Amino acid sequence: MSRSSAERRRNNRVRVLEALRRDGDASRADLARALGLSKVTLSAIASEILEQGWVVEREGEAGSIGRRPTLLRLAPALGVVGTVDIHAESLAVRINDLRGAVLAEQTRATAHDAESLCKGVFDALTAACAACKREPETLLAVGLAVPAAVDTAGQLHTIGQPACLAEIDWRAEFAQRWPRIGVSLVNNNNAATLAEHLEGAAIDWSNFAFVGIGQSGLGCGLVLGDRLYRGSHHGAGEIGALMLGDDGIVLDRLADSPRTDDFYRRLAQLISLMVHLLDMDGIVLHAADHDHATWVRELPKALARHSSREVVLRAAALGERAPMIGAARLATDAAWRMLEKRMRTRH
Repeated sequence: MSRSSAERRRNNRVRVLEALRRDGDASRADLARALGLSKVTLSAIASEILEQGWVVEREGEAGSIGRRPTLLRLAPALGVVGTVDIHAESLAVRINDLRGAVLAEQTRATAHDAESLCKGVFDALTAACAACKREPETLLAVGLAVPAAVDTAGQLHTIGQPACLAEIDWRAEFAQRWPRIGVSLVNNNNAATLAEHLEGAAIDWSNFAFVGIGQSGLGCGLVLGDRLYRGSHHGAGEIGALMLGDDGIVLDRLADSPRTDDFYRRLAQLISLMVHLLDMDGIVLHAADHDHATWVRELPKALARHSSREVVLRAAALGERAPMIGAARLATDAAWRMLEKRMRTRH
């Protein structure tokens, strides 16, 4: 087989597996049609990936005529993905398969010393794996959503609560315990931003900002051109330490400020600046106080005084689940990239 033929075969194999990941179980005939491949080519690829353990077969539902089709599906043995969402008072853990289906979840209190927090995370992941009858060794990747800025090296800065996060190098901790697992860290506002774009309030927007006001202060996330934008140093949206005026009040203090006219004025100034600077579709808002009725009434009035264009506001749809959903997607994509690299090295 020539080099170009071998490369084409590898590419088609990856396309078939990606289609099964994206669209779910499918017959050989459906895959051939969807990918524009001949039945002979698809049949050869299917035999190859079955033999190598990438997929398994299952019987499909009976149709109106004929026998039940045989469907291909990603092999469960390929592995699973873990996600950890750390908040000031609780941490949540999820295990999902490579298509994103949730297999198990655990929630427990957040410890406030570094050693106990690390132990709690690994114990929760182990328990969640056990709940779906998997060993921790089957984890391909783990994503952590944290109340902190995360740089390109995975180090945490501008940390909220729990403050002991400053003492933990998560990549080193995983390398020591479970060295073969890929680890990704993401700021919880960035994770929530991605989640709202994937399946929440901004599913139909290509460019928007997520503004979150919670226990750890005020943060922002950006989606530009349908992609989560984290900036050159992964610091985009870290606005909590900024001041809009000369009174020395940083934006983080808005989180625990009374919901007065001054609160809405400052928030309106921030939103107006972002909308005019980036020409966005709108703003998704999430606030820990969940007082949506007051926000809907007061914030547009403040925006009318500070913005020369109409600003579209939407309440976040996913609530406290959003960071988990976004971090799970990022970790699952990272796991798939690892597998894809392995696919392309197979002959």
